[in-house]
Amino acid sequence: MASLIGKLVTKTKVKSSPNAIYDIYAHKPYELISVAPDVFQSLDLLDGLWGVFGCVFSLTYVDGGKIRTMNVKVAAIDDANKTVTYMIIAGDLLSLYTTLSATVQVGTDPDGMMNFVTWTLDYVKLLPTSPDPISLMNLAITGVEGIDAKLAN
Repeated sequence: MASLIGKLVTKTKVKSSPNAIYDIYAHKPYELISVAPDVFQSLDLLDGLWGVFGCVFSLTYVDGGKIRTMNVKVAAIDDANKTVTYMIIAGDLLSLYTTLSATVQVGTDPDGMMNFVTWTLDYVKLLPTSPDPISLMNLAITGVEGIDAKLAN
């Protein structure tokens, strides 16, 4: 029997400063709209303040040609480790998963030669037939690539 608990991890090499990328994910997620407007349709603050633990925002995005929405809560911000964890608390994805969190970590490899962004998705499927959240990981990668391109210019 297949496990309902899953994890996906991807690491993307970036040219931009890890601090600048982290600043967007931790404190200015609304800037995603400007880096990939064809994918990220809207981002609205629902509760709290941008960049503050516990804030909640709504994201409307395009997935496979369909408009999707999710409400996201900032569950953790760790400035020392340049890590932010988001919890999906409402939206289309919760028809497939009972819990879904996304953690982004920005850094430089130990030899200082490569900057990277690592996304980790932790999830529990609602049903054994629910797919792994590959489309959400693709959305995260699109965000990384868009932010990197914007900051590299």
